[in-house]
Amino acid sequence: MNASLKDARILIVDDQQANVEVLENLLQVKGYTQVRSVTDARKAVPAIKEIQPELILLDLMMPHLSGFELMAKIKEEGLMSRFMPIMVLTADVSMEAKQRALAGGASDFTTKPFNLVEVDLRIKNLLYNVYLLSQLKDQNLILEERVTERTRDLEMAKIAAEESEERYRTLFNANKDCITLFSITGNDPSKLITCNDAAPQLLGYTKEEMLNLTIFDIDLSCTPEVIGDHIKQLTETGQLNFETQYRCKDGRLKEMDVKASFVHVQGQNIVMKIARDISNIKTQQKAIQLQNEKLKEIAWAQSHLVRAPLAKIMGAIDLLSVQPDQDSQERKELIQALEQSSAELDRIIQDITEKSYAEGIRISKRND
Repeated sequence: MNASLKDARILIVDDQQANVEVLENLLQVKGYTQVRSVTDARKAVPAIKEIQPELILLDLMMPHLSGFELMAKIKEEGLMSRFMPIMVLTADVSMEAKQRALAGGASDFTTKPFNLVEVDLRIKNLLYNVYLLSQLKDQNLILEERVTERTRDLEMAKIAAEESEERYRTLFNANKDCITLFSITGNDPSKLITCNDAAPQLLGYTKEEMLNLTIFDIDLSCTPEVIGDHIKQLTETGQLNFETQYRCKDGRLKEMDVKASFVHVQGQNIVMKIARDISNIKTQQKAIQLQNEKLKEIAWAQSHLVRAPLAKIMGAIDLLSVQPDQDSQERKELIQALEQSSAELDRIIQDITEKSYAEGIRISKRND
């Protein structure tokens, strides 16, 4: 016999002490260790509450409180809420008594005088049912705990996913660059799947208007001829970097530096383009280029125009210094050449100064 069945709590309720002793001896021989008996049916309910038996062996015909009345009282007390089989032991062999006992809550029925082999088998069967039900309840509790734990894990995962999605959405919309996402079928881009908050602000659209556009409506470099090459490069390298122009809603063009890549969303390859407005940088680059041209012009003037009159002056000075006694006419011509070269040099220096000053003012205003 299963060890857990030997430890089953059994309560005998019979007013005949002889019947009680027979049943106690049988149970003791069969190895049951927790057997209790009462011969006064009125003490049965307190005993049930105390020991919470897993099986009751109940006589029907007893003074003070019959077996039928005791079963009714057990129900009234709510003691049948758990599985506690009752095996009725009675000398009444009538079908009416049997039906009444089973209707009152009995699980099994046997008649006196006892057939001990039959009683033993019936007790084993009832206790085995209790054992199986207990195991089933334990399994159900384990399953419920696992379900509860799994549900808790899923809830935590859901909360973490929602928090992650919220963080992503916050970072996505906090990015000041223009971010657009769209799918590709063949070489045909879909309408924009989504965009961050900076995209419509930069291009002058509403969010709803943006989601009705394709990348062809925005990116001047994305033509049906070019996008195939872009997709090929994205497929081969995973990313693409290029400069282009984005068309605003009002028709203005913005110079953009674009980084494109594939992102996987629900099994799809989605193109994500992050475009940074470099219009101001381009303007500054043009200004610097123009400034360099001016500086080259000034440098050329310094290295060529200034040197010619300066060479004349230096030559005239040499002649005057080596020919101090030359006639006055030649001296006058040398002095005149010095004056002319000095005037020419003065004009060149003045022109360089004016150009440098004007360029300095223009740069200062742009920086302001």
